[in-house]
Order: sequence, then C-alpha cells, then structure tokens
Amino acid sequence: MTVAHGLVDLELAGRFQPDADLGAVWAAALRRLAPANSAPNTSAPEEQP
Repeated sequence: MTVAHGLVDLELAGRFQPDADLGAVWAAALRRLAPANSAPNTSAPEEQP
C-alpha cells in the first residue's frame, strides 16, 4: 500500500493545492488498487478448523 503512504505524506506536507479534491484523489487511488471486475467481499469469513 505504498500509494496510501505516499498520499498521507503529501497531505501532511501540504503538497496538495488548497482547492484539491482529496476525496477524489483517494477514490482514484483505491480504484487502481482494486482488482479488475471485483465485487466487494460481503461474505462472512471462512471458519478455520
């Protein structure tokens, strides 16, 4: 998750423009991390024996 670390560093350092839509930046980054054609995992975790 280096992208998350990088975005946090940029935010803390004030490197985004004041009018930047950070929600859109995060959403775009997370979309890129999600596997293609994946649906959210809403199932319960499998039980371990």
